[in-house]
Amino acid sequence: MRGMAGVIALCATALECAVTLIEAGDIKVENILASTMSHNKLNIKLPKVLNKVTGKETSAPYLFSRNLWGKAFNGYMKGISKKDKDFIEMTVEMVQLTMNESATGDADDESSDDNRCHAWYVIHTMTYTQQQ
Repeated sequence: MRGMAGVIALCATALECAVTLIEAGDIKVENILASTMSHNKLNIKLPKVLNKVTGKETSAPYLFSRNLWGKAFNGYMKGISKKDKDFIEMTVEMVQLTMNESATGDADDESSDDNRCHAWYVIHTMTYTQQQ
């Protein structure tokens, strides 16, 4: 189950990264949705800043990388490691059920979106509170 703890921690970290970028105004949900609707694919443009060493523009400070998000990942891993095996199994089962439901079309789109949101909220809340 340790491998699944890493998967949960990585997903929670990625979610935190996305929410942080949105909250800071670095990415705009409206732009992503508009681009997705017009091009039928996900297109996220990260801002660029000047790299003072190379003199070139880079989006490196906004990337999902170990250097930038390793501490958050380790925090989630620490929180998850305090949970028992049942927590990991329950979390994995909940996400699998949510994903299977959406893949088979058993639920309407709005219901599936609500279930996904709830699954990530539970994962984030349960793992984040353990970091404190």
